[in-house]
Amino acid sequence: MSTSSKRLSRLALLGLAGLLMACSDDTLITGDNRVPKATPTPSAVPSTAPSASPSPTPTPKPTPVPTLVSLMIVPSEISLTSNPSAPPASRGTNLAAIAVLSNDQQVSADVVWSVLPAGLVTVNGAGYVSAIANVPGGTATVTASSGSIKATASVTVTGTPLTVSSISLSSNGLTLYTPAADGLNTAGLPTSARLIAEVTMSDGSTTSAVTWSSGDEAVATVNAAGLVTSVGAGQTNLTAKAALDPSQTVSCPVTVKAQGLVDVTVE
Repeated sequence: MSTSSKRLSRLALLGLAGLLMACSDDTLITGDNRVPKATPTPSAVPSTAPSASPSPTPTPKPTPVPTLVSLMIVPSEISLTSNPSAPPASRGTNLAAIAVLSNDQQVSADVVWSVLPAGLVTVNGAGYVSAIANVPGGTATVTASSGSIKATASVTVTGTPLTVSSISLSSNGLTLYTPAADGLNTAGLPTSARLIAEVTMSDGSTTSAVTWSSGDEAVATVNAAGLVTSVGAGQTNLTAKAALDPSQTVSCPVTVKAQGLVDVTVE
């Protein structure tokens, strides 16, 4: 190779090198065309906006303590019997005091128990009410108290059914005389007498409530008050029946003698 040819080849190489150096980093060479490089898209920068600060927690208000508004007694109406031979459940029962609070809650209440009038029923500190044995019927009021707040219950007592135990008369027999013909008893002989009946009841009480009758009113009569009056000579029985139990009776024999017939006892 000649010296001039070597020089031309060196110049060609130098020109190519200069061309390559003249190309920027943003250009690609493809054949005879220069193609710009794609510019990378910058990545998104995360937002650094400050978050909202939390609101302060309010201080809870204290729950008010419920207060007593009213009282109730359960049951509010009771019926009992004073018959001591009746089953216990019919002679007494438990009462419950219920407190109604300001929050509408109902709870068991601690109360003081009392009863009026006295003599029909009793009530203890736990609210057990019972009829007094053998008392007559009546109505009592039981009261539950908590301070100034009160509640009441009505108790009706049915008295013990009484029966007649016995009946007796003030005399076991009477002797009377017929009235004088002129209506006057100049001899002083008795023409009337009074009988008194006594009826003893199962509870030990007594009464004189009887109905009277005469077996023969031509001999003697008897009125509602037990006054016996002679009518004519003869004998009869006067009978008293207990008003509460007519099957219970007692009789008194009466002898009526005529005026002038006087018994003489010789010793």
